[in-house]
Amino acid sequence: MALPVLLLSVAVLCQELLLVRLLAVGLWTHITYMVVTSALLAFGFAGTLLAVFPRLGGKKGDSGRGAVALWCHLFAATTFVSAYGISHATVDTTDIFTADTTLSDLFFERGFALFSLYLLVGLPLFFGGLAVASALRNAGEALPKTYFANLVGSAAGCAAFLLLLTPLGGPQLLFATAAVGSAAGLLAGGRCCKAALALGGLLVVVCGATAVSADLRGYVMPPIKPVPSKVMHTNVEEQDYEIETTIWDPLCRIDVGRNPADPDRKTVFQDGDAPTFLETPNKPFGAETSVPYVLNPDLQSLCIIGCGGGRELALAAKKGVKRAVGVEINAATVSLLRGPYKEYTDGIVDKPGIDLVNDEGRAFLARTKEKFDCIQMTGVDTYAALASGAYVNSESYLYTADAFDSFLDHLKPGGYFSIIRYFFAGQPRETLRLFIMGIDAVKRRGVAEPWKHVMVIGPIGIWGILVVSNDPIPEAAVTRARGVVGGLPAQNGIKPSIVHNPLGNGETNDFNGYVNAYRKDEAQKWIDEYPLNVSPVTDDSPYLYLYWRWGDVMRDLLGLDREEKREGINPGMANMGQIPTPVMVTLSLVIQAVVVGVLLVLGPLVLFKLRALKLPGTGRSIAYFSSLGLGFMLLEIALAQKFALFLGHPTLSLSVVIGGMLFFSGLGAFASGWFRPERALTIATIAVAALTGALLFLLPLVTEQWLQEGTRTRIVTALAVIAPIAFMMGMPMPSGLRILGRRGGDLVPWAWGVNGVGSVLGSVLAVVLAGCIGFTWVMGIAGGLYLLAALMRVRE
Repeated sequence: MALPVLLLSVAVLCQELLLVRLLAVGLWTHITYMVVTSALLAFGFAGTLLAVFPRLGGKKGDSGRGAVALWCHLFAATTFVSAYGISHATVDTTDIFTADTTLSDLFFERGFALFSLYLLVGLPLFFGGLAVASALRNAGEALPKTYFANLVGSAAGCAAFLLLLTPLGGPQLLFATAAVGSAAGLLAGGRCCKAALALGGLLVVVCGATAVSADLRGYVMPPIKPVPSKVMHTNVEEQDYEIETTIWDPLCRIDVGRNPADPDRKTVFQDGDAPTFLETPNKPFGAETSVPYVLNPDLQSLCIIGCGGGRELALAAKKGVKRAVGVEINAATVSLLRGPYKEYTDGIVDKPGIDLVNDEGRAFLARTKEKFDCIQMTGVDTYAALASGAYVNSESYLYTADAFDSFLDHLKPGGYFSIIRYFFAGQPRETLRLFIMGIDAVKRRGVAEPWKHVMVIGPIGIWGILVVSNDPIPEAAVTRARGVVGGLPAQNGIKPSIVHNPLGNGETNDFNGYVNAYRKDEAQKWIDEYPLNVSPVTDDSPYLYLYWRWGDVMRDLLGLDREEKREGINPGMANMGQIPTPVMVTLSLVIQAVVVGVLLVLGPLVLFKLRALKLPGTGRSIAYFSSLGLGFMLLEIALAQKFALFLGHPTLSLSVVIGGMLFFSGLGAFASGWFRPERALTIATIAVAALTGALLFLLPLVTEQWLQEGTRTRIVTALAVIAPIAFMMGMPMPSGLRILGRRGGDLVPWAWGVNGVGSVLGSVLAVVLAGCIGFTWVMGIAGGLYLLAALMRVRE
């Protein structure tokens, strides 16, 4: 049974990751996160259902092969239903989350469309969960080997997603996972029934043909269209843009759109939004991109983080900058500039002094000793759903106190870094928070009057510009900036200005209000009293966009303080930080996961009692298996974040950390079969807690020591660090299931479901906890949960 479970696990895990990519094209990150997280509860439901109706896993004494085969084939068949739901999903963030949204809206009136999508998308995962749970229920003493196949297959599914998405494409890969799942069903069924073999073989052929044939896919899964509030929908549906090129990438889907009315610009959409541009030399440059040359007309070296379509690189070449490095994280975007659109962009990547690098900005700076006259970031954000799992609050290591220290370290004397972000004129947040962080960064370098090293310009349209330097910003630079800003027209009734002048004599606003408080040694008091959370952000909790306090949003969702909160809301910017959508999503998911989890965990216990199935130590069993699910997920997510900067790319971090942890956990699960389960789970849970404590101390030292090494060395280092703890994390679950299996096979899928619910809840709580106390504490809590599991270990 191990091989069918391995193949099915490849298909299921690959499809889980693929759901994020497919849904994120049409829907906003927030909705994608809700749908995928909720769909994963289908695993827990599968275990619960099998515990309540054990015949679903096969007859007593049966190996369960027929049941596993059936559920594998239904996984494949319902993938077509999921595909239909994905391509026809029209749930828009602006419809679900508004200034007036309450919990009752999310669970009833507005939640109907969401719950419908949950069901459609979750069906394949439910049947996949039934197949794995059935295999575990009937595994007996072979349970460690079966669980090993499940974890190692999941690791292979992660690798398959990363390696096959770009060459195959999203829809093609989706139906390929269905074919693999059905093939697993054929292997599981063996020669039990010729009719079943024939139907299974036909299903494999149909899935494979649909993956290959665009005509067949068109019937089931028409092209995914972004919801109306996304830029790509407006451009394509209302302005007649034509999509020329589409590239599926683990980071996001890239679409290149051509506007018939503007031959000198092509728009590059990232997951249907977050546009950047490919431009010919004839296209004039915007005022915001000219900031480096206004402040320093003799600019000689420039680093552009998030260069996108190369607009800033083209301007650097035009201005005669001797050395301009463009750092772009998205390999698909880089391929456009180096490939099919090279001629269109006038060969910018081959011009003298221009260097285009495919890397993450912080990681690039960490591995170079080069210094620059200017480091520039123009609207670099993570509003698109990333491959790291679509974190709803969009973590970014470019906007942290640690990042600011790195930027200042890489500046030449008199140099500066500039960041262009949304200004929010009514109630500043992004630019204001970055401004406070800039002052703090300069202060950490021993400067007595750090506000003289920082300047803020805005709003230029929707943008604000932050400038930070190791040196006081000279009067000549301020004068040049004032001259350029003074010539810009007012937009939305607001005239651009220097909202914080480093020379003083600034206007009355929140920026200068903070400086006044700082000079009175009341900076923290000012931050605490500001309506939004604008406290500095660190690498340990890298959530620039988390402006809202959890308690305030919960009161909003409960309908309290509604009148006060409604003022100043602009629904047109709901997806750009105006409404606390990320926090609403997270809090509603926590509540949803807890409610559903309680039903899935406690519901079967009533039926067990009615069937006279003895379950001594029920509370201990719930605590044990839920602690393992919570702890595993918290630790996995925390380690992925801790290694993100070290490995230098979210895709690489995903494949190495998540895939590596699943693989080594699989080895641990296999090894657990060599020991008595009571002994294995006791040693393993205590070892995980101890290794977590060791990692909290050693991880910063290891990453700092090896950060300068090449990619292969860093990958090997990361795997070597996570291997021991991941190996131990793989042992407690199969050991606990073996003990429960001795009491009765029906308890195995129930415990597996309890663990699954804990994992889903852990994925949501990781976001909440990291936003409040940081990933270091998340790791510590995970270690504590393994200690709790050791204390509540399952006994016969």
